[in-house]
Amino acid sequence: MIRYIKQPLFFFCLFAFFLFSWPFISFPLTDGDIVNWSQISVLFMNGENLFSGGNDQGHGPLMAWTGALFLSLIGHSFYALNLFNILIGVLGVYLVYSFCDYFWRGSGISNIAAFLYVTSLAPIYLSRTPMYDWPAAIFYFGFSFFYLIYAKEEKLRYLIYALLFIGVGSLSRFSISLGLAGFYIIGIQIGRAHV
Repeated sequence: MIRYIKQPLFFFCLFAFFLFSWPFISFPLTDGDIVNWSQISVLFMNGENLFSGGNDQGHGPLMAWTGALFLSLIGHSFYALNLFNILIGVLGVYLVYSFCDYFWRGSGISNIAAFLYVTSLAPIYLSRTPMYDWPAAIFYFGFSFFYLIYAKEEKLRYLIYALLFIGVGSLSRFSISLGLAGFYIIGIQIGRAHV
């Protein structure tokens, strides 16, 4: 455990969490999507069946489910409604660092990429904005990363990770996530056939 704490990735993730969370009190929300699922999160938190269909039908239930979870754990606040997106932003740091480390081992590119991710306006804004697109994008990125490794190494565990990522991402943006995943798989397979 101490070995992981001394790694740069741990510090990038910790820094991202604090940056994406600030301020912890009076946390502002800036996106209109929250109107579509925050009331449903409260209903779920108060005992409505998670599979009742009470969600924004244009999107999946992921935001409503996670909103209900964090409202239950830390109470009624805008911060609770956005905590899942904050954690998704931190997951993005982990994926960017890991992706770069996998392909450019020991070159320092992982540190540069994680630094650029954490200090860029888009990840900061999207991690502080509870909407459907951010989880779908990060989970799609995770899918792409693991599927590419699967195509390269042909180890089943990477295919399972890829499918888990795209499965969870599709709970946020179903058709976009699965459609892009399909195109990505076709592209990888065409690329492999021409190598």
